[in-house]
Parts: sequence; structure tokens; C-alpha cells
Amino acid sequence: MAKSIAPPLSWHYPKSAASSAAFASRSFGIVGTADPRYNVFVVCPDRYSVWVGEACCIGIDIPYETLLIRLMEFTMRAAIAKSADESDWEHELLRKHGVGALHVFRNGKAVWDSVSIFNDELDEARREGAAEPFQAQNELDPEFYARLDRDLRARWGRLGYPAETLRSDMKVLFSELEHDAKQRTADARGCLFADFVRALQELS
Repeated sequence: MAKSIAPPLSWHYPKSAASSAAFASRSFGIVGTADPRYNVFVVCPDRYSVWVGEACCIGIDIPYETLLIRLMEFTMRAAIAKSADESDWEHELLRKHGVGALHVFRNGKAVWDSVSIFNDELDEARREGAAEPFQAQNELDPEFYARLDRDLRARWGRLGYPAETLRSDMKVLFSELEHDAKQRTADARGCLFADFVRALQELS
């Protein structure tokens, strides 16, 4: 797959709209709609559906920016839960495997990170005579996961949680988030107790 690019909302070509759509899809992996009335190819932003593991849904049919926000929200909830010893298995899966724990679908096709695993599955599909359906439902794009890692790290860094990589695990990030969650919980308990003592004194 080609690297992700940021195309304009619409591209005009001297050829037919259908030819424009075929060119964009073949050259850049861009999904769009050909409108023969105006000889224009309108680019449609990629849509993503994401799971942690195979059962925990993060989002369905969402744009990339929303995907980043949902992942960060889930990560924070997971870290808070772990700080209170209330983790679910999906939380631990994300902590231990990071971005590698995600099952991502882009425009309805599963996005694969590992070249070797993808090729092994494709070879098996070819032996079974199912290569065409496999390729229609799956695509290899390690660069997508590299981009996802970069963008997540950049956003966490702006929030005060720098990380070298989140590609293979999120243990360091979880540790920092858990520490802050425990500290804020302790502060809240301290404030609650102080308010209680003041209320008792006002009663006497």
C-alpha cells in the first residue's frame, strides 16, 4: 500500500470520472466516488473500525482523528482501572502489547502489520483457491501502524507523557498514568477527610 497522503476534497482530471477513480485507487490507495455528471472524482476520507483483541470495540466506521481520540480515552480508562485493581483482560492486552493488540479495519478491509504473517496467510489462501477473496478483505500496511504509533506518541507527549514507542507495549505509559491516577485519588481522599473534620468541628 502507498503511504498515507492528505489529498484535497476533490481532484479534477481531463479523463472520465471513472478513470479518475481507478487512477487514484491504483496509485494512492484512495477511496472515493466517481461522479460522471461533472467529470470529477470526490475523495472520501478513510474510515476505521478498531477492536482491542477480538471482542472489545473501540469504534466503528470513524475517521482517523476520532480513532486517535478513542484509543487515548480507552488507554486512560484502562490505566485508571488498573490503578484500582479493576482491570479487564482487554486493558492488560493493550498494556502488554500496545498498538500490536489492535485489530484495525480500514474501509472494510483488515489492515495487517506483519509482512511474514500476512504472506503466510495469503499463501494458504492461494493453496485453498481463495486468494482473491482474501485480498479483497485484507491489506498489508505496516506504515499505517508506524504512523499510528507516531501520532499517539505525539499526542501523549503534548499531555506530558512522552514515550519512545507504543508499538509493542504500553507498560511505561500505563505506569505513569497509574501513578497520576493514584496520586489524584489520594488527594481527593485527603480533601474529603479534611472537609469531614471541618464539618465535625462546626457541629461542636
